[in-house]
Amino acid sequence: MENTNLQSGRVFCIGRNYVEHIRELSNATPIKPLFFIKPSSCLVKPGEKIHFPKHGNDLHHEVEVVVQINRGGKVKTEEEACKAIGFITLGLDLTLRDVQDEQKKKGLPWEIAKAFDQSSPIGNFIPFDKSIDLNNISFACSESSGMPDKHSSLPILDDSDINSSSS
Repeated sequence: MENTNLQSGRVFCIGRNYVEHIRELSNATPIKPLFFIKPSSCLVKPGEKIHFPKHGNDLHHEVEVVVQINRGGKVKTEEEACKAIGFITLGLDLTLRDVQDEQKKKGLPWEIAKAFDQSSPIGNFIPFDKSIDLNNISFACSESSGMPDKHSSLPILDDSDINSSSS
């Protein structure tokens, strides 16, 4: 499915939910994952040129599983949540790591490092169905160097990873 009808007022993101990434950045392990929002201007459809932001120098990427929710409202169960997913794809979460580090040092929000225009390139969506196991998706991303950056939807933060002294 092409993203020609992609409409989004905002993009909900989940952070600090991958154990290896938490360790890589020397972040405290949260009791619950961190949620943040990006504006729709962050989305980049396949084939669109991505412009390097001018307010930072150290641009990092993370490969993410992206779902498009096909209905509003709140859900109470995992089953209801899966029924709300209409489409799925892969995308990138671009971060200006130098800007984020400075903001964190000052105790300031780091939205400017993650929610800038074109900070979320996405692939073409495919219909989501119950045969797709969101806890077991394997995928790879190749950089221009040709070296694959292999990922999986696991391991996700779970109770055994939580440090009770973290905030």
